Amino acid sequence: MVAKTAKNTKWYINIIIMFLIYFIVSMIPPVGGITEMGMKVVALTLALLWGWITVDLLWPSVFGFILLQFTGYTTITEGLAAGIGNSTVMMTIILLAFAVSLSLMGVSDIIAAWVISRKMFIGHPVILVFGLLFGTIIISAAGGGMAVIFLIWDLIRAIAKANGIDDNDTLKGSIMAMVLYCGFVGFILPWQNTVWLAGGFWQPASGGLAIPTMEVFYCGIIWAILSVIFFVLVFKFIYRMDFSKFLITEEIAKEFSGKIHATKYQKVGLIGVAIYIGLLLFGNIFKNLAISQFINGLGVVGLSIIYMTIFAIWKKADGKPVLSVAKAFEATPWAVIMLLAITIPLGDALQSEDTGVMAAIAGWIYPLVQNMSATTFIIICTIFLTVLTQVTHNVICAAVFYPMFTPIVIQLGGDPYVFFFMAFIGLFSAYATPAASMFAGLVFGTKDISTKAGYLAGWTYTITTIIILVVLMPVWTVILPAY
Repeated sequence: MVAKTAKNTKWYINIIIMFLIYFIVSMIPPVGGITEMGMKVVALTLALLWGWITVDLLWPSVFGFILLQFTGYTTITEGLAAGIGNSTVMMTIILLAFAVSLSLMGVSDIIAAWVISRKMFIGHPVILVFGLLFGTIIISAAGGGMAVIFLIWDLIRAIAKANGIDDNDTLKGSIMAMVLYCGFVGFILPWQNTVWLAGGFWQPASGGLAIPTMEVFYCGIIWAILSVIFFVLVFKFIYRMDFSKFLITEEIAKEFSGKIHATKYQKVGLIGVAIYIGLLLFGNIFKNLAISQFINGLGVVGLSIIYMTIFAIWKKADGKPVLSVAKAFEATPWAVIMLLAITIPLGDALQSEDTGVMAAIAGWIYPLVQNMSATTFIIICTIFLTVLTQVTHNVICAAVFYPMFTPIVIQLGGDPYVFFFMAFIGLFSAYATPAASMFAGLVFGTKDISTKAGYLAGWTYTITTIIILVVLMPVWTVILPAY
């Protein structure tokens, strides 16, 4: 009883601190070009970060829409429309339902059983983790997208359950978090719009240099491989995590091998998953074909809806549908959805000229770097942007700081291509806090990934990325186009 009372007291204290942060910071007079509205937006950002870290994800996110109106930037209605109505948020809702659908039909169980029963993983937990992470990179880059991440999450859950690992286990949660990070390594691919998006902010400031898509891909592959290796080594030898408990034994492999008995509905479901991934891959590789344009128009959301619709229409002998779509959507983690939703209008507010927040940050930085060497400046920019994007939307950072920093790099005699690549990787490695990106919200909002695991994995990934980018700077200089 005493422990519960103390826990409740801590809960209320953190809530009070959250509101105090907002009201105290919002009353600070405008500084450095930040407007009065901007100070309130900064106050809200800091308050939400405190609430997400110490209290909860759901209700601070929901209440954030009310506080957003107090800033004067937008109304509750407009904020909700911008957040919940955002295409990425809607996509997340659909894809989460799709992942649940695979679980409800037992399709993910069959896939998990097949993978777990492979001989190469038996008795080799580290090889197993490497296999999960590199497998995620390959399949996701091939076009599997978020659906693959959810499938591999289910696989990890099955392995954890077989070993008696609970939901709060830091190693399990960290591996799940890293799977999500690996799932989005595909942003380095030449046909992905992410490179072109970032390049659109960089290119005018560089004087019209060509966007180095293929070279970014080559350098990105090196970074991706090393980041996975470093992640596992850090967790094993520095954090001294016990990988032995994440083990597939002969008994476990045999047990799961015996579960590979799919019903006709599950067989069709498995074929559907293969077609799903195959269509995404085909559309990405053969973009100029008319059929590819149609497939890409559908995207992961459209294909997921078609998949769920087929099995919702198809009825079994007892008259019940193969898939209950209602049950799939009932499992939607609204904490994740609302966290994603509030970050969108909040990010817009931080970027807005009406608040002056980003402009002020730029004004503070510029005088500090005028006399630096180009190499030092690029390294500092990389560290700064990689850390900043953990609390500010990466696209916003790219839009603001590429035009700001690129001319300085050139003026100092630096290589703008190297700056583009290092900043690009840093900006899109945004997973260390719930506010880092909408995908980071999936990690912190998933109930069987502990908050500790989310922060540990996220900051490890962030620091690892910075180290790899800086140490291998000479390699990027060789691979990227000469300037």
